[in-house]
Amino acid sequence: MYTFAVLTCSDTAFSGKRDDTSGKILVAAFEALGFALTHHEITPDDPDIIATKLSSWSDDSINLILTTGGTGLSERDVTPEATMSIADQQVPGIQEAIRTYGQTKTPFAILSRGVCVIKSKTLIINLPGSEGGVRDGIEVLEPIISHALGQLTNHDRGH
Repeated sequence: MYTFAVLTCSDTAFSGKRDDTSGKILVAAFEALGFALTHHEITPDDPDIIATKLSSWSDDSINLILTTGGTGLSERDVTPEATMSIADQQVPGIQEAIRTYGQTKTPFAILSRGVCVIKSKTLIINLPGSEGGVRDGIEVLEPIISHALGQLTNHDRGH
């Protein structure tokens, strides 16, 4: 069984002004896939706090970290930069697929700057903060995520 964590990156959710709906959607979807939740936390849009949390969770050998929020074009959207600051490798195809799929539903999907990276043996995927963007990401990830994590953890030797 793979483990996962969800980090919601949002000043408004952190301050309690907005409910963490997108984070809850991610938790429900990945638990339904049989993944074991290790952490679900909310952080402000602060690159140092985000990077520290991602690095710490990666060091704990969590298989998958999903972030939601902070991927847009505003000055406070810093999740991709925080994620890249701790990355060992990039996995651009996953984000390309998420943006391409999202574009079939809204032209705004291409405005997401989310990244997908590997840190140690952890796959980290940035998703938008919107419910629709998160649902699109889930639809793209469902058929491939176990195979990707199997390759990363050397449990899938099919290649």
